[in-house]
Amino acid sequence: MTNEELAVAIKQGGADDLKPALWDRVKHLMFKLAGQYYSSYEERFKSCGAELADFRQECYPAFIKAIEAYSPEKGYAFTSYLEYHIPVSYTHLRAHET
Repeated sequence: MTNEELAVAIKQGGADDLKPALWDRVKHLMFKLAGQYYSSYEERFKSCGAELADFRQECYPAFIKAIEAYSPEKGYAFTSYLEYHIPVSYTHLRAHET
């Protein structure tokens, strides 16, 4: 199954057992994106006590939100939804910036 097929099956319900398989496929990409995002604003995040580990912890909730939002009829790859939900999931971390 493709990432997109897995996301659809999970989103439709009754296939929560497929979440670990999809997570294993995309977690490395998510951690990479989290690292890039953190590096872009590292000094600002450090000044308010946010660390890269905090961003990595937000990857799984972003993954779940991407599954919920995934819409195959729009024609985008599932990883596009991940890329959107990575920075969105950090809004509560950014809210603490000084």
